[in-house]
Amino acid sequence: MKIVYVTPEYIDEKCLKPFDGGLASYLNKITQLLAGKGHEIVVLMPNAKEAKTVDYKGVRVIFEHSQFKKTILHRLVWPFLSRKTKQKLKSEVCYQTIHKVLQKENSKEPIDIIQYASYLAMGKYPEKNIPSCVRLSSYAKLWQKNYNYSDPQEIENEIVQFQNARFIYGPSKYIADYIKQDLNLTKEIRIIETPFVPYVGEEDSSVYEDLNKQIQGCPYLLFFGSIGLLKGAQELADSMPSILEKYPDLHLVLVGKEVLIDGKSPTKIIQARAGVNASRVIRLSRQGHATLFPLIRHAKAVLLPSRVDNLPNTCIEAMGLKKVVIGARGASFEQLLEDDVSGLLCQAGDAKSIEVAVDRLMALSDKQIQKMTEKAYERSLTLSMDAIVPQVLDYYRYVIQNWRQK
Repeated sequence: MKIVYVTPEYIDEKCLKPFDGGLASYLNKITQLLAGKGHEIVVLMPNAKEAKTVDYKGVRVIFEHSQFKKTILHRLVWPFLSRKTKQKLKSEVCYQTIHKVLQKENSKEPIDIIQYASYLAMGKYPEKNIPSCVRLSSYAKLWQKNYNYSDPQEIENEIVQFQNARFIYGPSKYIADYIKQDLNLTKEIRIIETPFVPYVGEEDSSVYEDLNKQIQGCPYLLFFGSIGLLKGAQELADSMPSILEKYPDLHLVLVGKEVLIDGKSPTKIIQARAGVNASRVIRLSRQGHATLFPLIRHAKAVLLPSRVDNLPNTCIEAMGLKKVVIGARGASFEQLLEDDVSGLLCQAGDAKSIEVAVDRLMALSDKQIQKMTEKAYERSLTLSMDAIVPQVLDYYRYVIQNWRQK
C-alpha cells in the first residue's frame, strides 16, 4: 500500500532526528516498520520552514512550507483584523498546501490511504477522492482546559475535522468517548492502542550513578515527560509536602523539559511547596533512552499523575521495564493499569489521591511488587508491534473498502 501520513510532528527538518513528542514517537515506530514490510510510506509535514524532500530510514518525508502571502487588500486591512481572523487566514493556507501536495502525490502514483493526525487538525478538509482516516492524538478542548490557555481557532479547526472525518481511530478509549459525547458524534471511533517497541540499544548508567550519589542510595519516585500542568505538576506540588514529610528517605526525581506555569518553573513550584524538604525534589534534563532506562529501573515507582493523557508512552515504557506505575484514573491510565493488579491508580487532578497511592505503594511487600510488575510487563506485551500493526493494516483495508463502497 501507498500510505501518506499528514502530521505537524515527525523529524526535525534541520538535524533530521526524531521530533520530541508522543505523536512523533508513535509515527516513527509505525512508519519505519511498515516501510520495512514493503509498503510505500510518505510523511507530509506542511508546517516546515523550507520545502524539501528527504529519505529517512526508508520513509519519504516531504517538508512543505505554507506561507501566507498577503495581497494588497490584506495589507490594507491587516491591522484592523482580529487575532482569530488572522489565525484562520494563515491556517487555511496550510490546508491548501496539504491539498496541493496530496493531489500531486496521488497523480504520480495513487495513494491507497491517508492518515491525518488530529493534532492541529491536519484532517480538517479530507481529500474527497482518496480514502482517509483521522488518528486521535489529542483533543484541543481538553488540552487547553488542563494547560490553562485559550485558542478558540484551534478548537474550531478540530471540531470541523471530527465532523468532516468519515473514519476516526485512536489509542485512548477515554479520549474517544469524551469527544463522542462532547460533539454528539454518532460515528464509530475504533480503538487501536499505541504500539510498544522495547529499547534494544546499550544503556548508560552514568546519569543514574550521579543521581544515586546525590541521594545517597535513598529510594525515589520518578516522573519523566513534559513537566507542566497537563502532566500533573500542580498536583505533585500539592501532594509532595505531606509525602516527603511522611517518608524521610524518599525523593522525587523529575526528568524532562519544563512547560512553565504562569511563567514559573514547575520544578521550583514543587520545591517551594516542599519547604524544608526542597532538596529532595531533583530535576534532570530530558534524557534519551540509554540514560533514561537505568533511572526507570532503579526507581521505587514511576509517578504519572496526568490531568489528561492519550495512552502515554511513558507509562507503557515503565510497564515494559517491570516497574510499578502510579497513573491517573480519568486520564486514560485505567486502560493500561488494573488497580492493585498491574499498577496503582490515583485520581486525575486530585493531590490527596496521589498521597494515598504512595501510601499504598510503600505498604507493598517485595513479593507483592514483583507480582504487580510481572502483570504490568504482561500487559505491555499485548502492545507489541506484532500485535498492533496487523490491527492498523486491517483498519486501513476496512477504510479503503467502505470508502469506495460509499
